[in-house]
Amino acid sequence: MSRSIVILAAGTGSRLNSIKAGQPKPLTSLCGVALIERCIKNAKRSGFDHFVIVVGYQAEQVQKYLADGSELGVRIDFVKNNNWHKKNGISLLMASEALDSEAFILLMADHVLDIDFFHKLQSIEMGDDDLVLLTDKKISSIFDLEDATKVQASPEGYIQDIGKQITTYNCIDTGAFIISKKIFTLLDQRAKANGDVSVSEGVQALMQLNKARIHDIGDLWWQDVDTPQSYRQAERVLLKKQIKPTDVWVSRYLNRPISLFISRFLVKTSLTPNQITYLSFLTGLAAPFFLVQGSYLGFVLGGLAYHMASVLDGCDGEVARLKMMESTSGDWVDTIIDNLTHVLFVMGLAWGLYQSTQGQRWPIYLGIFSLASIAWVLAMMFRYLRSSGRGTLLAFNQAFEDQRKSDPTIWAKFSMLAKPLIRRATYAFIFFIMMLLGQAHWVLILMSIAPFVTGCMLMVNHRKIKNQTV
Repeated sequence: MSRSIVILAAGTGSRLNSIKAGQPKPLTSLCGVALIERCIKNAKRSGFDHFVIVVGYQAEQVQKYLADGSELGVRIDFVKNNNWHKKNGISLLMASEALDSEAFILLMADHVLDIDFFHKLQSIEMGDDDLVLLTDKKISSIFDLEDATKVQASPEGYIQDIGKQITTYNCIDTGAFIISKKIFTLLDQRAKANGDVSVSEGVQALMQLNKARIHDIGDLWWQDVDTPQSYRQAERVLLKKQIKPTDVWVSRYLNRPISLFISRFLVKTSLTPNQITYLSFLTGLAAPFFLVQGSYLGFVLGGLAYHMASVLDGCDGEVARLKMMESTSGDWVDTIIDNLTHVLFVMGLAWGLYQSTQGQRWPIYLGIFSLASIAWVLAMMFRYLRSSGRGTLLAFNQAFEDQRKSDPTIWAKFSMLAKPLIRRATYAFIFFIMMLLGQAHWVLILMSIAPFVTGCMLMVNHRKIKNQTV
């Protein structure tokens, strides 16, 4: 059974007043998703389904926003801390009666964590210890180190000191814990003695019993969103994370800077990823409108519209990932629209060249050949996607690459070298440059040869690819 997650969400977050615009801090929107909602969704994707949320300041708004968690596919129990102005240990104490299991996970509502944080939290065994704190040894990369909670750990990984003001430390507290319920007794004792208590004081109590150790997060990213500066840093990193390892040169260095600039504003609107896909399609529709005119200006504007449709095509995926709205149906919409845009571009270019050559028929023949080759390639790809349950051609590309690695034939190696050239971002940009140089006829020639060669490459590897498990 998965451990329950306790999220502390009772504080005022006054330092974020200029950002949260009257909202409770946990509901502050970051890249289109409330801080606490992003935390819950990432945890849900990692297998967690029960949350105990301690609310206090503006509690009713947080409870109304999350309700019982059913819309997120989880169960949420709310605990109200009327003493929310005190230290966070008081909030943690309030959660004790809502927990059934002996051990639980503790998170902070204003911390943004990589999804792999939750995979790690699922896999860590406590052993004989009563607390495991996820820590970050990448001290030089910590944003606002002065405000961070520092940790000094022994070579064996046991916590020796913790606090914001300690001067000797070798890692940073990420705000993610696995804790046994024994901490409640220790917190209660200190709260009764002093009238207040922090989570760090509870950690110190277990530390003195040699029952608190660290677990390094490695390369994982996290960010405490506590000030306008840290909010903007988190936004920058989340946007930068949309640059995918599979991005080719044109996509990474030309298209992404533009699409991410646009997506930064789109996530703040109510537009869905599918609606953004349709908007990029409208841009793509402008391409054949210009191309059919058969003039130099028409070819240039058509090439530009096609290239811009490729740029905007990145926005729907970026918004889907940033707002955590990815879906197989969305993948299918994006794939179908992309290929429909391509088909219309071929048709518009063929007719435009037919017009500009005063009725010569070779552009029509090349256009028909190109469309037939495209249909052949798409039939193979869609057949694989249908059997795999995926909706994006990137799934086919990944299977193709996996097959190349497992059976590195010369033909497969050549196919991988040529693959960047047949990615939409690359050829859309190349076509635009060729249009500027007055080489529209060569664009059509390439659009006839490329899908045919691609089809041949896929045909050679298709039998093995369709048996790949993605």
